[in-house]
Amino acid sequence: MRIAQLEHSTVPEVRWGDSFQLVKEMMFDARLFDLPVVDSLGLFKGIISFEPIQEKKSGKVSQMAADLLNSFYMNEEDSIGRLLEQMRIQNIGCMPICNSSGHYL
Repeated sequence: MRIAQLEHSTVPEVRWGDSFQLVKEMMFDARLFDLPVVDSLGLFKGIISFEPIQEKKSGKVSQMAADLLNSFYMNEEDSIGRLLEQMRIQNIGCMPICNSSGHYL
């Protein structure tokens, strides 16, 4: 079975320019410690995790903060088994799914 065949819920995406405070609120609301980051065109840029930003009182998600991002994602044609294995290896609660053009789905 392929990822594209799964029923899935929408995970909110973080955008360049979002404040770390907003990101923490989004994580709290979604009950996730990892969220995907996209640019203004919807292109996937990485995953931001709670741990590196938990103590930050100010700042924004930007290309300057790219060192905070994990750039791992899966393609919609990958298998569910590979998805689960990579979530375990990467130790993340949600896995970004992108199309072949790099757009976050």
